[in-house]
Amino acid sequence: TPHDKLIPWENATLPSQGIYYNWTSGTVAVRAWGMSVDKILANQRLVQSGQAVEKILEQCCRFPEGFSTGDLLVGDQVYLLYYLRGITHGNNYEFLLTCPMCKAACPNVVDLNELASTVKGADSSLGPEPFNVVLPYLSSQLGRDVSVGVRFLRVKDVQNIGRIERARNRSR
Repeated sequence: TPHDKLIPWENATLPSQGIYYNWTSGTVAVRAWGMSVDKILANQRLVQSGQAVEKILEQCCRFPEGFSTGDLLVGDQVYLLYYLRGITHGNNYEFLLTCPMCKAACPNVVDLNELASTVKGADSSLGPEPFNVVLPYLSSQLGRDVSVGVRFLRVKDVQNIGRIERARNRSR
């Protein structure tokens, strides 16, 4: 049986609601991960290089035509990873904490449903990116408004920062 028939697709609404991607809908089709994703997570080279998350999203999410996972807002990426974890393994995340002093292992459970109250949705009143931010200190020093354009952090930005940091560490 084909993988698509075994694991059904469902829609997930992103916190950004697709506003910053110019999508007509803020939903992405997602499905629970199967053995192919477990193999990705078991591949240390992919995990250490940071490519594992990108490959998981490629396997488990259907984005609009031509959309790259590198263009995802970091918050949307994190949301999707928690969502995928929940639909794959359930919303209770069980783990052990080991006390560094006495070495006792304490079991813990976190209900991922409790994270729903921490999701901050998009604010369409902000307008399009880049957002204009006035720098108050510099403006007061120069006697005129000084502003910068800012935008939300994307996955590709984090990847570029990581590459620059690795190159800097290699050159030391």
